[in-house]
Amino acid sequence: MLELQPYAWQGETGDIRDKGTGQLLFRRSKTRCADNADWMILEDALNGSTAWRVQSRYSDRDVRDSAADGYWTALRVFHGNAESLPRFMLFYRSAKPGAPAAACTIDVYQGNVDDPGGAGLAFRLQSNDRQDTIGIFPLYKQSDDLQERSIGVLRRPLETNAMNVEVEVGVDLSLITMLLTAADQLLLSHSLRNYDVDWQGDLWLLESCSGTARGGDGAKRNGCLCIGSLK
Repeated sequence: MLELQPYAWQGETGDIRDKGTGQLLFRRSKTRCADNADWMILEDALNGSTAWRVQSRYSDRDVRDSAADGYWTALRVFHGNAESLPRFMLFYRSAKPGAPAAACTIDVYQGNVDDPGGAGLAFRLQSNDRQDTIGIFPLYKQSDDLQERSIGVLRRPLETNAMNVEVEVGVDLSLITMLLTAADQLLLSHSLRNYDVDWQGDLWLLESCSGTARGGDGAKRNGCLCIGSLK
């Protein structure tokens, strides 16, 4: 089991450790804002390399799908630092624009860097009503039926600010961790604490605009800075 430490207000990354041994395995970045997209990075703490990059393009949010009479939002997942084509894409479909308000399903498509036109459904992410638990299910054929089994779960216990990730033995630990944390950070939670900005200079303005000021106890107040509205 992995333990994901919460971001500090002034920190740039959050540690991901083995909960049993305490070994530092990965670092996840806060949401970094560029001109056309938000980014999140998962770093391999053992060698300092970038394991995965996730891009949330502003043009890929709440896109009107007339054929399906709904909307979609996409996240692009790149392997390492060099690749320019995504290995995976997270797709959230909804009847109305905006961030998911309750339980939701997110489809994960796997692409092929050697065949940019080809992509197949590889995983499905499912959150509960409170969005404090997200499971990941690989989609594969066994006999003539489509089988689903959970290979990873992200949990946000009420009694702590840290999150836990449980991953089945034998799967790609960095990939499953990246898919779960990216869905939580870039699609579901949108906590002010998750953004890599100048908190001393900008925090007062963000809190004023969003109405999510911290109390005297330092507790965070959630806000949505990504899906078209502040709340």
